[in-house]
Amino acid sequence: MAFQIELLVAGFFGSLALLGIWLSYRQARNQDVKWRTWAEKWFADFSTELAGSALVTISILLLVIPIQKQDRKEELIRLMSSSDDLAARQASENLYFLYEDGGARWDGSLRNRDFASANWSGLHLAWATLRGSDLSHALLIGTHIVDAELVDVDLSMANLSYADLRGSDMTGAIITLNTMFNERTWLPDGSLWAPGVDMHRFTDPTFSDFWDPCVLGRASSCW
Repeated sequence: MAFQIELLVAGFFGSLALLGIWLSYRQARNQDVKWRTWAEKWFADFSTELAGSALVTISILLLVIPIQKQDRKEELIRLMSSSDDLAARQASENLYFLYEDGGARWDGSLRNRDFASANWSGLHLAWATLRGSDLSHALLIGTHIVDAELVDVDLSMANLSYADLRGSDMTGAIITLNTMFNERTWLPDGSLWAPGVDMHRFTDPTFSDFWDPCVLGRASSCW
């Protein structure tokens, strides 16, 4: 999208330049000015006009490109909420490759978002900052979400079978009886989930055996 905007801006100013040349030459013809005289005068003025046009073009691009980039980021984040695992995966990968090697994942852009019912099965989201986001009813089957910020994330009714949560900060996360784990789900402390595991150990700081992610883990929320 940014490239298309640049092309349109360049085409617009190129058309203005050609129009200016034609009007200048037409005026010279009407005044019976010789072609050589007109050409010498036009090239003498060209550098000044070019500098002015360049400054205007650069100013517009500096304003337009960041706006287009932000719009693209928001569109990709919206697509990450898709229940279509392919669409969500492509959006996640584009966020990683298009924005400073994954910066959009940990610069706060994914915080307080509505990802309810999203299908993130198999996604790699290491160090993702998802504080306050809604992942209720989400499919997180086999999701690689190590060292992530899952503070205050709503995981009610989410399916985390085979997920890898090692090192993640789950303080305040909402986990209900209907949140699904299995014996192949890696928990933040590096252990595997098992029936009877009290998840308050990872979500409730007042729990007697609370696992502190900032002391014992490498969660992005602790950086």
